Parts: sequence; structure tokens; C-alpha cells
Amino acid sequence: MAVRVSDKDVDKEEKIVNLKIYEAGNKLHTGIVKYGDTVTIKVTSRNLVGEELEFEIWKDVKVNNRKDDYDDTTEDDVKFSETIKIKIDQEGKGETPFTIPTNWEDYQDGKAMQLFYLKETESEVEFPRAYYVANPNKTEEENKANSNRIIALMLKVSNTLQLIDVEVGKENMLQEICIQAQKLLLLLFAKARC
Repeated sequence: MAVRVSDKDVDKEEKIVNLKIYEAGNKLHTGIVKYGDTVTIKVTSRNLVGEELEFEIWKDVKVNNRKDDYDDTTEDDVKFSETIKIKIDQEGKGETPFTIPTNWEDYQDGKAMQLFYLKETESEVEFPRAYYVANPNKTEEENKANSNRIIALMLKVSNTLQLIDVEVGKENMLQEICIQAQKLLLLLFAKARC
């Protein structure tokens, strides 16, 4: 017996479900790449078949991976002139190579690395998205104020790789441990209240 789906049951929202950056060899970008390296941006979407998406490239100047005041315009972040366009195929997927301009090294400002994220121009949704662990004792606005982007998924670029990989690896590991500990504490807190 076939199940009938009515129009009201079908999700018609157009959205980007997933955006990931891959390094050479189809390796998910979690480390650091150098200026002049080519990465591949892959998108999975819903209800955007045949569309061409355009993404702005933003630099997290403070290298703090935070969203200031949790809004779409962050005072410390800088929009670069380059954009990335991705055509969505019949399966709702799209990908394109992007070579990191060598002149971006001029903006490194003595920092060990630069962090970048993408913002879809029409929706202004940022990738990687910011996340927060909801504290049941705070309002949604208070929780959002402590929002962070996932640094491991941001585009990380440097002119030196060896020492930085170790430092970023430690930072990412500590960040992930803190996130998991917060989730565990919230779960324990919720169970204790029952």
C-alpha cells in the first residue's frame, strides 16, 4: 500500500544542509593549509536544485572564532573581495575548488595563522555555523551570546605548518573536551532534576 504525502507534509524550505571544506586527497579540512593551496568546498542542500550559490569569504581577525553580539555583522571580522560560487546539481549537491590567494599572506599581521569562514550572500548564513551549549538556567539570548564557531571546521591558513598543527591540535582537543564535558554536565543536571 503506497503512502500518500500531502503538500503540507513536504518541507519546502530552501536551505544549505551542510558545507564542508576538503584538502587534497579528499581529506576533510581540520588542519591548516598554506597560501596557494587548493581546497574543495562541498555543499549539500535542500530544495536548491539548479541554483548557483555565492559565498563571501570573511576573516576572523581576532582569531577568537566568536560571533560578536551574535549577529550577522561582526565588528572585528573583515569581508574579503573574493567570492566562491557553487552550482547545485540534481541531487542537491555542489562543489568547487578554491585556491587560497597568495596575497592573503600580507594580512597575516604576525599571527601564527588566519581563520576564515564563509557566508552565503542571499541568506547570510555562516559556515561553519556558530554553536552553543544551552544552559537551562539562562535565556536563549544569554546562551547565544556565548556562541562560537567550530574552529576545526574553519578555513585555517598559514605560511608555516609544523608548529602550528601541534598548537591547534591541542586547542581543538581541549575545546572538544570542554564541549563534551558541558553536555555531560547538562545531561546529569537534567537527570538529577527528574
